Amino acid sequence: MATRPGETIPVVSAKGRAMNVRFFDDGSIRLRFKKAGPMVVRYAFLPGAEHNVILELKPEKGSPWLSP
Repeated sequence: MATRPGETIPVVSAKGRAMNVRFFDDGSIRLRFKKAGPMVVRYAFLPGAEHNVILELKPEKGSPWLSP
């Protein structure tokens, strides 16, 4: 995969769950969840222009994110 210019922001929850959010110059966004799989997309709200976009991911059995 080619490298595209952008900015990466690390995010860590109070429980230590970590992810990187990468904002690319072309307007696209990539979310990388560290050691989180398997997960499924549970909900995606992708409306028209200038509205909020919401994605919900749910950890599945075997995901370390299910641990307390």
